[in-house]
Parts: sequence; structure tokens; C-alpha cells
Amino acid sequence: MTEYNSIRTVLKELLLKTKNNIYNHFGGFLFLNVILIIILISFTASHNWMTLNLPLYNFSTSMVILRITVFCFWVGVAVGWMKILFKYLSTGKIKIKDLFNYYYLLPNILSFISLIYIVWMIPISYLMYKFPYNFTKYGTNLSLYLQEIQNKLFNLLDNEIDKNLVSAYFNESDMIIISILGIIYYAFIIKYWSAIFFIIEREINIIDAIKLCSKSSQKISHILIIGFLTLLSISLIILFQNIILLSCVFILIMIIWIHYFKLLSKLI
Repeated sequence: MTEYNSIRTVLKELLLKTKNNIYNHFGGFLFLNVILIIILISFTASHNWMTLNLPLYNFSTSMVILRITVFCFWVGVAVGWMKILFKYLSTGKIKIKDLFNYYYLLPNILSFISLIYIVWMIPISYLMYKFPYNFTKYGTNLSLYLQEIQNKLFNLLDNEIDKNLVSAYFNESDMIIISILGIIYYAFIIKYWSAIFFIIEREINIIDAIKLCSKSSQKISHILIIGFLTLLSISLIILFQNIILLSCVFILIMIIWIHYFKLLSKLI
């Protein structure tokens, strides 16, 4: 790993490999964009239709089952698209049928997603303890609950009355606890982010994937810098509200992450 101690060296290597992939198989890169754009449009259209026409977030068995089913379908499509991307980088070839050929990987993918969700719920559970969750109001819409909590906390900066009321049960000590629990979650993500790549590429189970992550010699500073550049790039592109540009940038970012993953895999 000596030659990859410098983040500049790592980024230069990743960008060079990405450029070579696109230059050597530009037609495949364009086809990848077409597939991704169709997926994005289909997902957005179906989600908007269900949100407008169905009580998706009602706390009922039928709605919960529907959401889980739809979620599993799109996760399976995402896995198929990632397999296509992996094969594109290794062979330059793309098979559209692969988009729906890897649902057998769902149990391990869902297991890892569930593990992330459990760790994520550690800081969220503390928030729920301080700000009780109202199932009648929110149903299963956890994002709406978190949005309202966020707005309530931000309002503390502008409204002295709200500040006095909320500070009675949510003070500086609570902020420190939430921060520590949040750090635990992000530390888990940084340590085991590549597990899902191992599951998809090598088709192994979640336990073996986590073991491989533990053996990898990744540098936290590299992960943070690449992650920051990823978030910055996507945030800037979203401002343009152009799905074609967003698709191109997203694929470029995923290619870079896959090359970084392969770089780490060689060192295990």
C-alpha cells in the first residue's frame, strides 16, 4: 500500500482508470446512461403515482407489505445495474437482461441494508425518546418526523420562547449524546461501506463480506476525501436539474468507487 499512501496518487490512479474505461468503451458508457435514465424516470414516476394515489405511510399491514415489496423490486434492479457496471468495467460488454437476473442476491443485500438501518436507529431512537413518535400523525413516514424535528431544532435559533420550552427536555448534553451516537453510525459506514460491493461482485454472504471489509487496509482520510468530493459533485449537479447530466456524473462517481474498491480488494 506504500505507493497509495498519498490521496493525490490514489485519485490520479482512479481518474486514469475511469478515463480509460470510458475512452475504450464509450458506446457502453452511453448505453449505461440510457439504462440509468430509464430506471430513474420509472422509479420517480411510480413513486409519485403511489404517493398521490395510495396512503403509503398509513400504519397498516397492506401498506407496509406493499412498500416492502416495491422496495425489494427496486433494490433488485439496482443490484442488476451494479452487476452490469462491474461487467462493463471488466469486459466492456453490457447485457440488458442482467438487470433482472440477480434477485437471488437480495437476501444478503437486504441483510446488510437492515444492519445499516439498525445502526442508524441508535441515534434515531434517542431522538424518539426525547421527542416521542406519534404514529397517528406520522404513520410509517419516519422522514416526515425527522424533518419536523430538524425544523424544530433550527427554530431554536430564532425563537426565544421555543428555545426555553425545548431546552427544558433537550439541552447541550443531549446534543453531545446525539453527536456521539451519530459518530458511531458514520464510523460503521466508513468501515463497512465496501461490504455491499463484495456481496454484489463476488456473490458472497454478508458475514464473509464483513470479514473482508475488516481485513481491508483502507485509510479513513481517503474515504472521507473521496466521499466529500462525491457529495460535493452530486450536490452541484442537482442544482442544474438535468437528468442526463446527473446520470453521467453518477456513473462516473460509481466507476471511481468501484476502482477504489478493486484497489482495496487487491491488498487483502
